Amino acid sequence: LLALLRSALQSFPTSGELWYLFGVVTQLWDREPGFRASDSLAAYQKAIDYDPTNFDACENLAYVYDTYFDDFPNAQKHFRRAIELGAGADSYIGLARVLAQMDQMKQALEMLALAIENAHVRAKELVA
Repeated sequence: LLALLRSALQSFPTSGELWYLFGVVTQLWDREPGFRASDSLAAYQKAIDYDPTNFDACENLAYVYDTYFDDFPNAQKHFRRAIELGAGADSYIGLARVLAQMDQMKQALEMLALAIENAHVRAKELVA
C-alpha cells in the first residue's frame, strides 16, 4: 500500500488527500520496524499545505505531535485548527488530553463538555 501511495504521490505531488492518506498509512504501521513518526508528521503537514481545510489532517497531525513527540503546544494548535474547520468530538477530546498534560485542567474539562455537546449535535443530525 505504501508503494502504491508513493507512486501516486510521484504522479500527483500536490494532492492533499494523497498526502493525508500517506500519513494515515504510515501512522497505522507505528509498531512496524522502520516506522518513523516524522514521516507521518511530514505527510500530514504536506496535506495541510496543499489543502488547508482538511480538518482530518489537522487532527491527525495534532495526535502525532501529542503521542509521538510530546509537543503539546503544537498539538494544541492543530487540534484547535481542526475544531475551527469543523472536526468532531475526537478533536475536542484530543485537545482536552493535551490541555490536561499542560496542567490546564479547567480548560480540559471545558473541552470535554464541548466534546459531549458536539457528539449530541452530530447524533441528532444523523437521526434527522
